Amino acid sequence: MKDSISYINMSQGEYDVKPVHKYRFAIPYLAGEIDKLILSINPKLDNKNNISIRLSFYIINFIVLTLSAYLLFLILEFYKFNTLTSLIGLSIFLSSRIVVYSAATPLVDSFYILSLTSIFYLMIRHKVLRLAIVLPILTISKETILPFLFLPLILAVFRNKIYYISIVLSILVFVFSRKYIDLNSSVNIIEQLNFIEVISYHFEYLKNNVLQLLTFKSFFDFIHGFSLFLIFAIHGVYINYKKKIYNLPNAIFIAIFLVSILFIFLSGNFGRMLFTAYIPIIVYILISIEYLAQQIFVENQ
Repeated sequence: MKDSISYINMSQGEYDVKPVHKYRFAIPYLAGEIDKLILSINPKLDNKNNISIRLSFYIINFIVLTLSAYLLFLILEFYKFNTLTSLIGLSIFLSSRIVVYSAATPLVDSFYILSLTSIFYLMIRHKVLRLAIVLPILTISKETILPFLFLPLILAVFRNKIYYISIVLSILVFVFSRKYIDLNSSVNIIEQLNFIEVISYHFEYLKNNVLQLLTFKSFFDFIHGFSLFLIFAIHGVYINYKKKIYNLPNAIFIAIFLVSILFIFLSGNFGRMLFTAYIPIIVYILISIEYLAQQIFVENQ
């Protein structure tokens, strides 16, 4: 993947890469530090194939995605799924194509996934202070995390001075980290894009992106994240609406889906952007699986 080249270069201290990539520095920086440690143990791994740096990305992405999986398990337990069902949910998450290549290739999506999961978990557990503390750190994962800084405000418990201050600090961290990268980059200032310009750029291609979503390629991209499990998710939405099996935060789920749809239209990338809503999708998949399993069990009695 072309993105991997940028992140490998960044891990080696080279930030003259595509503007959309160079601000996602957290994972490349950590991979670079691990790479130094690996090479200090076995210098022979330093070769033209970038074996050591690829291994470093795998190690850090594996750790980050494992933390995401653990938080997802806690989320599923919070919603009263039994252990077996929760483990099925983890299997669906860890075997999804996006998670697999996020771990196996030099990419930065793992930190973004962890950030989404952390915000959701701390939000539903009403951990205001903890979320307020980690929010500025999560902000540097990826620019698409910004809308989710405001997601906890759906809950009244987060509408307080501490969390409002955290949002302001997070936005400042986001802005000044990008400024710092710009100052230490030799890319011509004309070639650099600020965050507003990036959004404007995507809006210019909004019509083309919408038309692209109607193609067969887009349908293939649509099932890219969860494949045929999406059918179970749709069924799970219907079943829980009719049966009220689980008490779910519908307003939060709807907000997450709306942000995902916005990202889909702005980017024209159905699969990766839909994966932003992976928590409610997996929840509804499990509701469908549980319901169908119970129906089969009853029929066999």
